[in-house]
Amino acid sequence: MKTKYKAIRKSAFMSFKHCNKQFEYLYNDPKYWDYGTKEGETDIKKKRGNEYHNAMETFFDQVIKIENFSKYFMRLALPNTDDETLNRYFDWTVEIEWKRYTELENKDNWNPIANELKIYMKDLVIDRTGHVDRIDIIPGTKNLMIVEYKAGRSYDMEKADRITSMNAEIGWYVQILNAVKEYPEYKITHWKVINPEIQKVWINKISPISLKSVEKTYSTMVNMIIKGLKFPKNVGPLCDYCAYLEECDPYYEDDSVVDFGKAI
Repeated sequence: MKTKYKAIRKSAFMSFKHCNKQFEYLYNDPKYWDYGTKEGETDIKKKRGNEYHNAMETFFDQVIKIENFSKYFMRLALPNTDDETLNRYFDWTVEIEWKRYTELENKDNWNPIANELKIYMKDLVIDRTGHVDRIDIIPGTKNLMIVEYKAGRSYDMEKADRITSMNAEIGWYVQILNAVKEYPEYKITHWKVINPEIQKVWINKISPISLKSVEKTYSTMVNMIIKGLKFPKNVGPLCDYCAYLEECDPYYEDDSVVDFGKAI
């Protein structure tokens, strides 16, 4: 009988990139599909990020219903909360979206082709899944740009390691979208990161090298899972912030290997 493995989430894929052992713990966590939910309810920064995402999910649909709308009406499409930091996020977002709207010749291109899109790819061995914040049509082209909202000072794309990480994250989405032929008439060529915390926007071209790297990492990960190989630890300062710090004990060598086939 063929062993059925859980689909690999984008967050699990990214954890493997940072630390193989962390991925092992996450993939075998009984709360795998709900991982991060509790933190999103209790941690103020993560809660704020979730509320920002939720507001942006309905923002565009609300705005396009307004006839002859202005920047003022655009702001009314976003909440006014008791959290002044979150309000600052929304104020700034309206500024950049209004600017984008006014600069477009074809105003229809302002509305994303997709918003909060769940994606799933069936694979011969282990399926893949992800959640894309937004996809824009690049004006005057048949090209698409994946847009990610990243609230937090650590998401500064001027840092080389952040660019590398984002290329991997976007590459995961691109490979799924291309495989399922979600937008056959378009080509995904760029990504954009919007960070309302530090009020910056970055746009980057998607590199074929980063897509090949995604496939190489995925193949390695799948091979380790189905063969029951050991997942090494990447011991460093970030271990102190890992959700599995107590179980892992990064300075202790553990040779045990989990049977992934039983961790469904």
